Amino acid sequence: EHSPSCTLRTWTISYVGEAFEATRGEGWVVESARNSSRVSRDFDRTFSGSSEYLSFPSPAWKLGDNNFYWVLPEHHHGDWLASYGSSISYTLNLRCGSDFSCSFNQQPWVILSGGLPYQLETIHHYKFEVGGSKWRGLKEVQVLLHEGYNDDTCWRDPDLQCISRATMLRVLSNVVQVKIKAGLFRTSLSMAIGGYRRE
Repeated sequence: EHSPSCTLRTWTISYVGEAFEATRGEGWVVESARNSSRVSRDFDRTFSGSSEYLSFPSPAWKLGDNNFYWVLPEHHHGDWLASYGSSISYTLNLRCGSDFSCSFNQQPWVILSGGLPYQLETIHHYKFEVGGSKWRGLKEVQVLLHEGYNDDTCWRDPDLQCISRATMLRVLSNVVQVKIKAGLFRTSLSMAIGGYRRE
């Protein structure tokens, strides 16, 4: 769905979101970070208050791994230049067991692939958080679509080096894959995502 647009710099920004009651999660995939095995069904639509979530129970049992990503459908691909300097936001609803199993794994939180068709680039965004157990339940995440202002906020290349503005703009000009970290913990019992939006 799209909201009325407004002008920022020389580009136009539009709100882009995902309403699971309309799409029923069609096209969403959960992918293992280790072996690239995928599940594109067996999702549940769950509710918390007035918000709807796409949930995936027992992910480790189904994928044989504890590091997972939500892979967004193709209708979220394309030209994201209008969102440069803005953000993507989403809400996670997570369940884990003991404090040890709730400690964070070290995978990036968001992965974007894009750029020139003959030279695609992949960039990663990390959040350096501690105390994973505080992330049980509902938590909103916001990731800035900007190369970053310092070593703690920058997007990184596969060698973990902070990227340049030029790299960020190349990737945003033609986004071909979006992955959002689903399995934050060493052991995730269930995970759900809702309220995804790009502004």
